[in-house]
Amino acid sequence: MPNATINSQPVNSQQNDLDYRNSIRKTFVIWVGLVSLTLLGYWIGMEGMSGNLALGLLLGAALIKGQFVITYFMEMVNAPLKWAIIPTVWLLLVLAIIALMY
Repeated sequence: MPNATINSQPVNSQQNDLDYRNSIRKTFVIWVGLVSLTLLGYWIGMEGMSGNLALGLLLGAALIKGQFVITYFMEMVNAPLKWAIIPTVWLLLVLAIIALMY
């Protein structure tokens, strides 16, 4: 049986399967991180925490969650730096404004 090709390039199906599994694993780990940080925010709210500690925890969680979304789900990990930095700067600016207003 001849090897499969795409655009005249040989396709290694074992490597593609491995890449796919690693991609699924990475996506799952990031999803677990996003859910965990969301549950942290829920727990802070249910405990009635307030003040600078709660603000720092919530803004830190929002920063990490936002960066996960920017980097992996918006696929900025493969974008040129000048384009990848724009949403990160926007995220930092919004979080800084929230912190200053609080």
